[in-house]
Amino acid sequence: MLDLEKRKEENDHIKGFIKLNKDPKIENMSSKNVILRESTLRMTDWVIGIVIFVGDETFIAKKSKTTFYSFSHENDFLNQVMFLFIVFIIITSVVCT
Repeated sequence: MLDLEKRKEENDHIKGFIKLNKDPKIENMSSKNVILRESTLRMTDWVIGIVIFVGDETFIAKKSKTTFYSFSHENDFLNQVMFLFIVFIIITSVVCT
């Protein structure tokens, strides 16, 4: 069983506990013994852990969402002009041959 306290968005602290079904011992969890996504462990041969999904509304999840590249109106206009220019070249080459 894993129990984490509900936390506010601006608060990046983790507090909770882990209890296994067959083990009566409860282990506390805090920010000190949690490794965040994309972290790197150094000078460690191995590690035992679990993956915790705490939702899409966390700070890291919001930062990792991809954003679409938006063109300015000038870029859109230039793309249309280039497309029309290429179509014009193709039509004139077909007509002239």
